[in-house]
Amino acid sequence: MDYHIKLDLFEGPLDLLLHLITKAKIKIQDVSITEITEQYLDYLNRMKEFDIEIASEFLVMAATLLYIKSRALLPKPKVEEKEEEDPEEELIRRLTEYKKYKEASEKLRARENIYSSIYYKLPEELINKEEKLLPPIIEGNVQDLVTAFINLMSQRKFSKEEIKVYPIGKRPVSLSRRIHKIKRILSTTSECNFSDFFDRDYGRSDVVITFLALLELLKNNQIHIYQQGQFEEIIIRRVT
Repeated sequence: MDYHIKLDLFEGPLDLLLHLITKAKIKIQDVSITEITEQYLDYLNRMKEFDIEIASEFLVMAATLLYIKSRALLPKPKVEEKEEEDPEEELIRRLTEYKKYKEASEKLRARENIYSSIYYKLPEELINKEEKLLPPIIEGNVQDLVTAFINLMSQRKFSKEEIKVYPIGKRPVSLSRRIHKIKRILSTTSECNFSDFFDRDYGRSDVVITFLALLELLKNNQIHIYQQGQFEEIIIRRVT
C-alpha cells in the first residue's frame, strides 16, 4: 500500500519553525535554538524516511540552525569581532515578522470564508415618496401640438352636413373670439387637457379655429404645453 505525504503542510522553513515553537507553547523570544534545531532536524529526517524530496530552503534553514547551535556551544573569544548582526537575533526577528503576517492572513482567510457566502445588493437611489408619485414631465413643442391635432381629427366623425354651404347670414367664429374663450377657460383652472378645448358638437371649422387659437397663444408664450409621460395626452397650462 502506497503512502502519500502532503508536502505543502508547511509553506516554508519559517512556517515549520513557527509550528514547532507554537507546539512547545513558548514565546519566540524565549526559544531555545538548541532544542528547536533538534526538532527541526528530526522532522527533516522523517521526511527522508518517506523518501520525500526536501526543498532547498528547508536545508538552508537547517544549516543556519546548526551554525547558530555551534556558536552557542563553542566558547566565546575574549575579544569578540564585530559582526553585522547576530544570526540568532536575525532568525528571531524573521520569525516574529512571519508570525504577524501569518496571523493576519488567517484572519483574512476567515473573513473570506464568511463573506464568500454573502451576496450584496447594489444600493438604490432614495426617492421621496411624494416625488415618486409625480410622473415625469415631458416638455412639448409645436410639433407635438400638431400631432395631437392630427390624432384628434382622425378620431372625430364630422357630419356630412358640414359639406353643405352655410347661409350667408351665419357669423363665423373669429380667431380672436376663440382665443378669448380659451383664456377664459384657463382663468378658472390653471391647466386643461388638449381635448377639453374641443367640444363634442364642434364642427370641422370650429376644431380648426380652436387649434389655430392654441398655436397663436403658444407663439405668444401665453400657454405652456407638456405631457405627463411618453404618448400621454398633451396638457395646456396657463403662463402666469
